[in-house]
Amino acid sequence: MSGGIAVRVGIVGAGIVGSTVAIRLWEKGYCVGDVANRSQAKAIWLAEQIQAQVSSPQDVMRNNDLILFGVPDRVIEPLVNELSPYCRKGQVLVHFSGALSSNVMAAAKLYGARLLSLHPLQSFVSVAMALKTLSGAHFAVEGDALDVGLRLVDDLGGIPHCFSKEDKSLYHAAACIASNYLVVLADIAAELLTSVGFKSHEAVQALLPLMQGTVANLTNVGLPDALTGPIARGDYLVVEGHLATLPEESATIYKKLGLRAVKLVTAKGTLTWENELHLRQILTE
Repeated sequence: MSGGIAVRVGIVGAGIVGSTVAIRLWEKGYCVGDVANRSQAKAIWLAEQIQAQVSSPQDVMRNNDLILFGVPDRVIEPLVNELSPYCRKGQVLVHFSGALSSNVMAAAKLYGARLLSLHPLQSFVSVAMALKTLSGAHFAVEGDALDVGLRLVDDLGGIPHCFSKEDKSLYHAAACIASNYLVVLADIAAELLTSVGFKSHEAVQALLPLMQGTVANLTNVGLPDALTGPIARGDYLVVEGHLATLPEESATIYKKLGLRAVKLVTAKGTLTWENELHLRQILTE
């Protein structure tokens, strides 16, 4: 499915993930024939990067063997429904949603197409940055074209994990907690720093080395050993002091995360039973 095998790739939707995948496949020797996008400027930019031509979505379907849908989740099903009559037997349709299964493209199966959902477990804010981080990313692979999916992930330099369609939503929830909610936690922490005198533009910058150090700890020692702080030490009086000063919303979040931290530290084996009891009492009041 790479440069040594004749396969023609088409892209419908030149979003960040779709564009990144298309560029990487082109670099690996795939023939990328057609690009279609609602914004002509984006389509032209991507086509220039991969020596493709700007086409209509219908022509992308007619002319190519592997169709990449780099469009928002809400667009995938209605768009595939509209384009399915242009499918042919043996084509493979790919979307990059983390939350949706390949079933959202089911209309194309009536015309003989095979379906694949491919999701890189990575956060992308631009094509330039995504090209730097795509290699080595873990991928969720699901659908009835797993052979194609595994080969694509290999050619993209990724690590594949095959899922059933029923597991996609839970998989995506895990990704959101680790990525999106990390940003929410940074926002909460920055708000607290601002309330004690940090300038708003300095608060996140002040927290970043701490957060990056924690990620480094996760990389180096993993769970549960990466957990540090008062709960890891059993300092229940410090935790009690935190809760006495936190606003109600932040205190509620602190308690729920704190109970999970107690569970982690219990697995770590560094808490006395007395300190664990004190912590659980404080965090459940």
